Amino acid sequence: MRLGLVGKLIVAAGVTLVMALSAGFWVVLTREDRQAREDFKRELGTITGYAKAVREFMAENPVSAQRDSSYHNLNHVPVIAAWLTAQKYATKKDYVFRTPSLIPRVKKNEPTPFERRALLAFETDTGLEEYSEEVVSDGVQMVQYAVPMRLTQDCLTCHGFPKGEPDVFGYAKEGMAVGDLRGAFSLQAPLTSLAQRQNNNRRAIFFIGLGIVLVTGCAICVAIRVVIRPLDGFLAAIRRIGAGEIQERVSVYSNDEVGELAIEFNRMADQLEASHATLEERVQERTQALEQSQSQLVQASKLAALGELVGGIAHEVNTPIGIIIMRLASLRPDAKESGLSEDLLEDLEVIDRQANKVAQITSGLLAFARQTPYSPRETDINQVVANAVGLVENVMRNKGIVYRPSLADDLPLVSLDTTRIEQVLLNLFNNAMDAMPSGGELVVMTEQFEAETGTAWVRVRVRDTGEGILTEHLDRLFDPFFTTKEVGKGTGLGLSISYGLIQEHGGMLSVESEYGHWSEFRIELPAV
Repeated sequence: MRLGLVGKLIVAAGVTLVMALSAGFWVVLTREDRQAREDFKRELGTITGYAKAVREFMAENPVSAQRDSSYHNLNHVPVIAAWLTAQKYATKKDYVFRTPSLIPRVKKNEPTPFERRALLAFETDTGLEEYSEEVVSDGVQMVQYAVPMRLTQDCLTCHGFPKGEPDVFGYAKEGMAVGDLRGAFSLQAPLTSLAQRQNNNRRAIFFIGLGIVLVTGCAICVAIRVVIRPLDGFLAAIRRIGAGEIQERVSVYSNDEVGELAIEFNRMADQLEASHATLEERVQERTQALEQSQSQLVQASKLAALGELVGGIAHEVNTPIGIIIMRLASLRPDAKESGLSEDLLEDLEVIDRQANKVAQITSGLLAFARQTPYSPRETDINQVVANAVGLVENVMRNKGIVYRPSLADDLPLVSLDTTRIEQVLLNLFNNAMDAMPSGGELVVMTEQFEAETGTAWVRVRVRDTGEGILTEHLDRLFDPFFTTKEVGKGTGLGLSISYGLIQEHGGMLSVESEYGHWSEFRIELPAV
């Protein structure tokens, strides 16, 4: 096992090192080759530059040179001396220097095919300053390099007007103007020295890389051996802890990362031992949590049964209330005709109003308790709010809670199941009343707003002046069975169910609160 790990680490480190070195050496070699070519081309440019300087000197001093001796007898002139030195250097390196022209004065200046291509390129593109090609001649790779020779003002003495008139050297003038192409300076140079330089660079980089690989490989082997020894101890300790010997610890060999690993391993073992010692206590806590959840489920079942009971009672109450209302409707005309006093007539009116109110409440309870499938229809949200408030208005008044509606006019219709939305509103109202045991103010607002998508939405805001909600409870408020109420006063299901009902309508239910001051729940539903 240990040797296998060592081998894997060595192979991984070796492959990574070789790949990194290969990439680095390729970059270095590429740069060196490019730099060598640039230096080589710069050398050719320097040599041709001396030739151009000599030409300019002779154009400025035409009488200083003889037709036959040209510039060779002017080696006391610095620029001529520099050019002669460059010629010796070029000859020593087998460079061939020529001055071809498309209109040669002597046969030796007749252009070669390469030189003719270069001259034509210079003649076509007046901005071209150099032209080069690489060829293979007799198995030797060569570079052919040329720069243009264009006339200056001083050159017109020999090459200007009048055309055909002999110049100072006895040659006929060509009638050319300033900037015209007279010829070129051409160099043919073998790439032997460049190839030698590149080979030397490759050889040096290869041996440097080989040395780095060997030294690094040895260092990796030593480091791995140093690391593997404590890892063996870790492995043995893990096996013993897995077998139940949780008192097992490893020795700390150093203060480096391996030592820190050993310290953390021992700390983990200490925590495991402590956890093992309190496992029974944790199991008991989990059992109590499960019992509490079961109790909440039982409470939810009781609430469901209570809902059915309320529906049955409301149904039973609704029938006699309906009879009372009908009898009152028939008694009131007879009472007036019988000449009863105004006090008795007013009592009949009060009985009629209160009976209708009872009928309204029982009808709402029946609609709320009825188990019906989800059946949305286009509805005015203000009417749904009014219906829900009517069911709890008396309760709020008895608890000293002031109801303040702020319902916007001309709201768009909303597609919703009125029974389900009333259930959500009743739950929010009950929570608000629980949060204001000493009385307060309940504000219900409706408004229209536009979503980011440009569609119209309707918002219902239920705001109370109660005790508020702690910030750390806001994120968990819609979780099933989460409640901030005392035991026996809530199951933690109301807001969770409400959240699901609003989502069923394609809407959103959110909350904001300032602890100790207020809470506000917001129902947002898409308009039709």
